[in-house]
Amino acid sequence: LDPERLFAGHPVAYEVYRVVHAMLESVGPVAVRTTRTQVAFRRRRGLAYLWLPVVRAWAPGVEVVLSIGLGRHDDTDRGTSTQTTTV
Repeated sequence: LDPERLFAGHPVAYEVYRVVHAMLESVGPVAVRTTRTQVAFRRRRGLAYLWLPVVRAWAPGVEVVLSIGLGRHDDTDRGTSTQTTTV
């Protein structure tokens, strides 16, 4: 499976994938691994993950979710956002 197939029919999600991939590549090489449910961007460990929300009840109108791997535990809610961002 590749990102194009995972995000087929989800043009906003695919555009977010392209932007995130380009931003990460501008800093250095990044491996892209696609599974049935997500795209993972990795170097030595996971950096970022894009996935389609299966249940939209918690965030109506959300097209795609970007999770960032911090490399440490953050128990605050500072990074939690359900805002809509235009790409």
